[in-house]
Amino acid sequence: MGLRLWTIDVDASDPPALAHWWADALGWKIFYEADDGDEVVVTTEDERFPGINFLRVPESKRSQRTVTSVQVREPVGVSQ
Repeated sequence: MGLRLWTIDVDASDPPALAHWWADALGWKIFYEADDGDEVVVTTEDERFPGINFLRVPESKRSQRTVTSVQVREPVGVSQ
């Protein structure tokens, strides 16, 4: 069984600002943005993944390491 890279999670003090900057820089689009601004996902124009998931973290939890996790999924249609 293979896995597929789904998202890369990035800690951010201001997820909307960082996500919009990266979307513009990469020529990607905002796929999802939480109403409270705590999470924003950017992906390619045709919505292929992996995407980049920007997540708000408290000041006390921020560190120099901003990529916090890599999410993987089984490819669609793969049976176990």
